[in-house]
Amino acid sequence: MPYFYKYLIMYKMKKKFLASVLALAAIPAVIFGGCSQEENNGITRYNKTIYIFGTSADLVLYGDFNSDEAQSAATEFGSTVEDYLLQLEAEVSTSYTTSYVYAFNAAAAGETVELSKDTYNILSVALKMYSETEGYYNAGVYNSVNLFGFGENGSGISSLPDQEYIQAYASLAQSFSKITLSEENGRYYAVKPADTVTVGGIEYSLSIDLGGIAKGYATDVISGMIADAGYSYGYISFGSSSMYIAQSYTSEDGLWTLTVRNPRSLSGDYYMTVRVADITVSTSGDYENYYEADGVRFCHIINPYTGIPVNVEYADGDYLQTAGIISATVLGGSAAENDARSTAIIAMGLDKAIEYINSDEFIVKDIQVYLVYRTQSGELQLVTNVSEGNYTLTDADNFTLASSVTDGKVNYTG
Repeated sequence: MPYFYKYLIMYKMKKKFLASVLALAAIPAVIFGGCSQEENNGITRYNKTIYIFGTSADLVLYGDFNSDEAQSAATEFGSTVEDYLLQLEAEVSTSYTTSYVYAFNAAAAGETVELSKDTYNILSVALKMYSETEGYYNAGVYNSVNLFGFGENGSGISSLPDQEYIQAYASLAQSFSKITLSEENGRYYAVKPADTVTVGGIEYSLSIDLGGIAKGYATDVISGMIADAGYSYGYISFGSSSMYIAQSYTSEDGLWTLTVRNPRSLSGDYYMTVRVADITVSTSGDYENYYEADGVRFCHIINPYTGIPVNVEYADGDYLQTAGIISATVLGGSAAENDARSTAIIAMGLDKAIEYINSDEFIVKDIQVYLVYRTQSGELQLVTNVSEGNYTLTDADNFTLASSVTDGKVNYTG
């Protein structure tokens, strides 16, 4: 029996900063251009919002912007950041017909495609993270994402897809690791895998989507730009997924209070806080882009080995909701890599995720991980590799701490 949707709820909150929210001190301000002035001590704020990668990128800087020269420099810096982001989006978008990713997806199996330097770099990170996460981060699930109605221009689907397509696209995604990259005389190339699948009488080759880590890559680049320009205070954030936080000028220790959203709250309530500065933050979750059918939640994060959304199983003709990780927040290191890690951790499931986080290779990276695990009964548990006292669980009524830490390793206690 085909499973037609009784109702379709698409939550595409891409313009709102929902997953990780900085609690900032209120600033009485007089606005001039993109800057605002603190009445008490002359500290001013420059802010610029750029709609990019399907979300809002917010650049916020604090400093002495009182002079015309300083204001002009900040405005020019903001324009430079915007120009870079627009160029990067034009290079890696799956929908721009002139992008390098579009050219790769349109190429025949086995064909060599030229890339820009940034596209090459992002794809290099994607391949590295595929290996590190044992394939749970896989930028080759683009066909599966579209199949379930979560493509860049997706508007939902009227019925769940046929199993033959699900299985074919999942099989094809495994060829992602076969992409080969090369550089020659300052030009960059990728060879598309020769693998194809035929389903519905049509032959398909591998298609990729680098959007899952492009925002993190941009975060890494812009954090360097901020430092090079001499700005010490502020942040750059990309919607609900990636951000770099510099220092806070309002606190004595230079730290911000970062609040992390409850993934089951539609009003943006948060469940924990952590004090941070000079750090990257990446969050993935099943709550931003999803729909429900017959009581089962289908989200945009695909398990690359099953070809269906995470925390869902297909058995005996039925889709079943399973326990699973519904949110992963990762702090420290490269934002691009952490974008991949947060997605992969959700796809892994709890046991595999803990094994990954407890590996010696992971521990030496000194990366903080906060997972929200939803049990089969609906209980929300916090699982983390961070010792108590280094964060605050603010919603103990709805969340249970279900882990302890010994020698940097997670012990699940739930």
